[in-house]
Amino acid sequence: MALRFSSTHQMQMAVTWAIVDLYLNPEYITLLRVEAMVPFTFSQGANVPAGNLVAIPQREIMRDSTRYTSPESFNPYRFMTDSSTEAVSRYTDVNWDYTFWGSPHLPCPGRWYASYAMKHVLVHLLTTYDVELLNPQAKKCFTWTTAIVPKSNMCIRVSKRDVGGGAS
Repeated sequence: MALRFSSTHQMQMAVTWAIVDLYLNPEYITLLRVEAMVPFTFSQGANVPAGNLVAIPQREIMRDSTRYTSPESFNPYRFMTDSSTEAVSRYTDVNWDYTFWGSPHLPCPGRWYASYAMKHVLVHLLTTYDVELLNPQAKKCFTWTTAIVPKSNMCIRVSKRDVGGGAS
């Protein structure tokens, strides 16, 4: 399978096969998240006690006021320069200030496909449907290790947008 932009449609089957393979072989899932079996010390001196995970603290990085102005507030222009419509960085970029795709040393190899798919789904949802939270005051997520996970009981209402205004 070629990994070009023109062949991203082929990736859907590869992702499906990978998910089915993990489902059929659950013993491999635990290997994807490894914890320290014995105490470990990194060359820089950081200690990891047995039983702990080593991961990137994405929540803390993305909400760090030394990295981002008003990190707790939504700002759709956060990654744009002040004087243009050009982005300072791309969604698939990997650096220590934006670790969504992993560390710069070992980033997610499927980030371009995932980004492409997410953007298409979002464009379809935003141009075709109205979406609203049924309980805007409810807590929307929780953290598990270093992951920010949406609450499973968070409910949204999705209704098809009337764009035509009737028959012509």
